[in-house]
Amino acid sequence: MGLSNFYNEGIIKNTNFNRNGLRVNVSQKIGKIFTLSAGANYTLSGSNEIPNGGITEAYGALTGFIFANNYVSPYKNPVSGIYPSLAPTAILLRTNPLEAIDRFKFKQKVNRFIGNVQLNAKPIEGLNIDYVFGRTTTANYLPHTFRHGTRHPLTMAVCHKRQTLWCCRPITT
Repeated sequence: MGLSNFYNEGIIKNTNFNRNGLRVNVSQKIGKIFTLSAGANYTLSGSNEIPNGGITEAYGALTGFIFANNYVSPYKNPVSGIYPSLAPTAILLRTNPLEAIDRFKFKQKVNRFIGNVQLNAKPIEGLNIDYVFGRTTTANYLPHTFRHGTRHPLTMAVCHKRQTLWCCRPITT
């Protein structure tokens, strides 16, 4: 039996990664020929991320930093709490990198189970017969939240309510 925990704080404010795991293996000899074994491994991991954007994505801290106007102060207005647009033109929409770090909540949560049962037989010296049955199940949850007052990454219009986009992908093999 084993337990594990891993935590890593990101280099950008509000980012981190956490993983917890449990592993159990048991084995029982049945007579002189057979051995029955079973194992299970469960892992739960989660992260808080900041989108970096890219060539085709208009939102993200990295693309906002690289392609933004550098003559506009990126800090939010102390009265309204709204971050200024740093887009070089009205056609090319980019996210203010400080707004992405402060207000975009991109999370990821992964549940994974791996289990197996084995029956091993050694009827004569030099001959081993193994039967292995296993199952893997994974579920990935990806909620992306843009908080009240955030400029929507696709339209740059100010969001007047909290918006959450969900993407859930269960995978079983």
